[in-house]
Amino acid sequence: MLPLMRALTLALLTSVLSWSTLAATVSDIYEGRVGVSSQTPDERQQALQDAFKQSLVKVAGDPAIVEHAKVRQALRNLNDYLVQYAYQQQQGQLQLQASFEQQRVNQLLTDIGANIWGSRRPTLMLWIAQQDNDGHRHILSNADETVFMQQIVNRARERGLPIALPLMDLSDSMAVNVSDVWGRFNQPLRDAAARYQADGIVVARVMPANQSNLSADSDGSTAANWVVDWTVSVGEQRLHGQTLGADLSLTAAPFIDDVTNQVAAAYSVSTQPGDASEMTLRVVNLDSMAAILELEQYLNSLTSVAHVNLQQFGNGRAQFSLQLLGNPERVAQALELDNRLRKVKRDPFSFDQTSELLYYWIRR
Repeated sequence: MLPLMRALTLALLTSVLSWSTLAATVSDIYEGRVGVSSQTPDERQQALQDAFKQSLVKVAGDPAIVEHAKVRQALRNLNDYLVQYAYQQQQGQLQLQASFEQQRVNQLLTDIGANIWGSRRPTLMLWIAQQDNDGHRHILSNADETVFMQQIVNRARERGLPIALPLMDLSDSMAVNVSDVWGRFNQPLRDAAARYQADGIVVARVMPANQSNLSADSDGSTAANWVVDWTVSVGEQRLHGQTLGADLSLTAAPFIDDVTNQVAAAYSVSTQPGDASEMTLRVVNLDSMAAILELEQYLNSLTSVAHVNLQQFGNGRAQFSLQLLGNPERVAQALELDNRLRKVKRDPFSFDQTSELLYYWIRR
């Protein structure tokens, strides 16, 4: 190996060894699961439609998609999309589980002009601090069996949002206290989330509306009894929102919906033809044609990539031209969430510093 290439490789290895990213692959986004009371044909048909809508929302990341005229038409021709269904007992509840054909679902969303949110999604660590009516604050953990926490877990599963909840064992208690969560001190929260293999964190403050800075209605009362004030930090994304509810348990699902909607908007890929683009990707640590083929297969698996073309290969480096659905930022986000390519720096030989990136390939 040439001295210059050896030095470059050693420098790249130093940066790669200190880095890891652990995006989750959500395997059931083309599936839906609905509770039923019987297996009658009428109830089965309604459950299949509800499961299909559930799957569409998971893939598009937008609940409003089910109101589209083409979706309503698809619901009348559900057998065109249905792969299989089965009944299962889950915790004493009869459920219908249905799976749908990925290509047809994606084509439907493309025809509508909706975005597509791929199966690689950021795992979010939920740090939630609740303030009770008496002003006492505490951190909610995965051991909490309240309806509020159960609804959070169920809704996240339904929306295809990977989440983790803290154990609040000795390790967590030594690393994080309720003031860190309430004050949104992200660094200790990020450090503590590392053991859960999370890509980002959600920091939420749950409180009675009369103890928040929620603006009052004209009659002096607030529109809700509970407030969830939340922020999301994942990659370079910084999101925030406020969810209101008349009852604490009824606030959980809208809270997860609000978070998921914003995360999906940040990471989903546009299917509009006018949003298509292309980019050049340069990669090092490719020592064989087998490595090239493995990398090409990986790039083709990304939702935001429509076509991959190998332009150059030699001396352990390769250059690819990528035809994209949407803008290059979506590819960069997808790579950031995975653990296969590590961005090293902007390629100094590129005239267009926005479209040519240099990455280090991490082989498995």
